Amino acid sequence: MNKGTRLPRKVYVVTEGEYSSYSILAVFSSRKLAHEYVEKVQKHRYDTVRIEEYELDKPPERWLGTVIEMDREGNVVWHTITVLDEDDQPGFLGYSRQGTLTWLVEGADLKRATKIVSEKLAAIIQAGVWGDNQKTIELFKEEVINNE
Repeated sequence: MNKGTRLPRKVYVVTEGEYSSYSILAVFSSRKLAHEYVEKVQKHRYDTVRIEEYELDKPPERWLGTVIEMDREGNVVWHTITVLDEDDQPGFLGYSRQGTLTWLVEGADLKRATKIVSEKLAAIIQAGVWGDNQKTIELFKEEVINNE
């Protein structure tokens, strides 16, 4: 590659489908090339073909999250790191069938996430709402409003 050649700062990803049928058809360095491709393939596709624009080397601000399941004694019984969608809101997710508290924390630091959920657990127990989804939602409603 020549020293004077500039790399593109954005890529244009041509996609189709939703959820499990979502797929990437092609990736382009310019919107013009992506549009030309969409015009050629759209009539031959079942799903709507669209162009998604991404800046290179810049992951979204809210990229990863940690889901923690914690029992009443404060033990983490399960956790996972997940890629967040724009619709994902950190906070109370509910109580599992096993009766554990389930909480989503922004970021992939398990130690930090465990500390946050432990603090939430203490507030839940102190308020006497353990196991009651609706009362737990009410307890943290102010936090949800402030995060929006």
